[in-house]
Amino acid sequence: MVTPAATDGFQLYPIGATITWSYNYTSLLITPTAINVEAFCSRTQQYYTIANNYSVNERKIIWDTDKYQSSQTPQLAAETYTLLMYDSATQKTDVPVAGKLAIFRTFQFAMYTPRGNIPLNEYECPTCSTGSSIWDSHGLRVLMGTAMIAAISFAWFVHGVM
Repeated sequence: MVTPAATDGFQLYPIGATITWSYNYTSLLITPTAINVEAFCSRTQQYYTIANNYSVNERKIIWDTDKYQSSQTPQLAAETYTLLMYDSATQKTDVPVAGKLAIFRTFQFAMYTPRGNIPLNEYECPTCSTGSSIWDSHGLRVLMGTAMIAAISFAWFVHGVM
């Protein structure tokens, strides 16, 4: 995989976007005539066909997920996927053969369903609370308890020495 590079981190794509991946072939003695490209979702146990019998002369794959959603089943889920690329003359379960294109399955990516923007005056923070007391903070209670134990222990130590 050339783009995205391994150093680019985990990739997250919105469902409905056009995704472009570029790749190259290395260490091939026998070049395949065509490849199949699929995305596999382990949660749904579904394979999503991106390209069948795709020319090996191409070094870029473009997947229009919006077009896919409107014309294919099963529908894409907001999940993590593994990209599969393999020789179209073989099965994805075949054992790799030296010099031939082995199945590529090391690139993982996630897809999500985009949502519209929420106006700031309508946003509700699920973890924020405007009516809480300073004593409701767990961290402050732990700090005060630790300080009291330290003070009592020090007083006991000082009193015991004298």
